[in-house]
Amino acid sequence: MQKYDWISIEPAGPCPVSRRAGEGFIVVGHYTAPESSVMAGRQMRHQMDRFDTLEQARAKYPKAEVQEGCHNPLLEMPPAQFTVDPADAGEVYGEDEY
Repeated sequence: MQKYDWISIEPAGPCPVSRRAGEGFIVVGHYTAPESSVMAGRQMRHQMDRFDTLEQARAKYPKAEVQEGCHNPLLEMPPAQFTVDPADAGEVYGEDEY
């Protein structure tokens, strides 16, 4: 079972983790991916539960932090700098092999 660094209650809305945008509230577990993961050290989110009202969510998860909106670290990241070095990109084709 996953252990979470913290748990939040968020409006179901424009956040990518939400399945039915604009309806109710979702409970999200936040954790850091373990060293054994290809995502090691990254902040991760897991949608744990869904409720029609904030009161229902608070009743089941009283220690959860209530968020006004979506907290998605992926939306806060700067754009990646993508560069391709042919020596590192795997196969290299000659001019007549395309």
